[in-house]
Amino acid sequence: MAIVLNNTPQDYSSAHGDLVYTAYEATKANNPTTYVNYKYVCDVYINGSMVVRLKAFPNPVNKRGVFNIGMIVRNYVNALFNPTTNAVKAQENVAYYAAVQCKFGEEYGGTLTSNLTIDSVRNFYNHYNGRLVGGYTILPNYLDTFASNRPTISNVQLNGGQVFIPYFPTTTSAITLNIKAYDSAGTKIADKSSTVTPSGAFALQQLNVSPIALNTTVAGAIPDSTAYYTVTAGGKTYTFNIYCEPRYTPFTLHFLNQLGGYDSMEFPKISKKSVDITKKSFTQLGYAINSDGSMTYYNGNVLNDNTIVFSGDAVETKILNTDYITESASNWLAELVKSPQIYLEQSGYYIPVLITDTKYDYKTRSVDRLISLTVNIKFGDDQNVQYR
Repeated sequence: MAIVLNNTPQDYSSAHGDLVYTAYEATKANNPTTYVNYKYVCDVYINGSMVVRLKAFPNPVNKRGVFNIGMIVRNYVNALFNPTTNAVKAQENVAYYAAVQCKFGEEYGGTLTSNLTIDSVRNFYNHYNGRLVGGYTILPNYLDTFASNRPTISNVQLNGGQVFIPYFPTTTSAITLNIKAYDSAGTKIADKSSTVTPSGAFALQQLNVSPIALNTTVAGAIPDSTAYYTVTAGGKTYTFNIYCEPRYTPFTLHFLNQLGGYDSMEFPKISKKSVDITKKSFTQLGYAINSDGSMTYYNGNVLNDNTIVFSGDAVETKILNTDYITESASNWLAELVKSPQIYLEQSGYYIPVLITDTKYDYKTRSVDRLISLTVNIKFGDDQNVQYR
């Protein structure tokens, strides 16, 4: 009899979860005497190439072959952060998903027969689900729209940093961003559009909707008198309120979000910089014997070193603070603290940092009243001081 697939992963499943196939051959799997050492065989093809051959004995209870390929697939998806500055289409990530096809066969009596049953090609994606209720994956909620949980209303500077929001297309059709700017009286003063065309279906588009990027791509999109502007695409609208020059130096963090793209968050309130220093040293005698046999504690008028620091490392840290934020922003920023990949924007460069906080408290207006977020970041590079 043919091998039947009783279970295959859901469409738009996460590569970081369980990707379970179950195969069943009713005759041979139930007759170990005739079909000695019977095993199911699963050949895993990723992006058209075979990457591994798996074998599984029939489950003792239900005689199925069970293959969970999640740990294999996740090695073939990755996050990409190398944005083009001040461009609405900042970058495109074609490695956002892996195209996977599993081909099933069998082995018994020392003979292997492959490709008896061939499953369809399935795409698995670089997002994570979190706790699921009534479903297997969250990604279908973000098809052909922004792949972000950021609040629909936020603040930006007119000449501030980049504002990244990912967009998840399922076709190569052009994505039209409708951009409207308003003055302080609520009068529309600009109505523009910008088009982004994916090079391939399912390739994640990293969009930049900062005023600088919009004006660079579409002249006059955000005039100087703009009080707020909106960006609409994929049936979703984001509103950005432009605020005056801040009192403190603002810092913007760009982070890998739950959906596998990059979001941006600005920290405009007071920040503090520190340096954690580690020194390695050894000790020596405090005196020296001169060539004439006399002892001295001085080299001229300089006291001899007794403790020698031969190497030192300096790690820079910062404390960043948001302005007051909404409950929805507080929920969204949990993704920032969880994120494995974060960049601090500074003078047009993106510097990798780590958030050292290990706990995140979700806050609500009813309990916490005014809500803000403080994060502790550590720069990813250690700085060496002079060696001796």
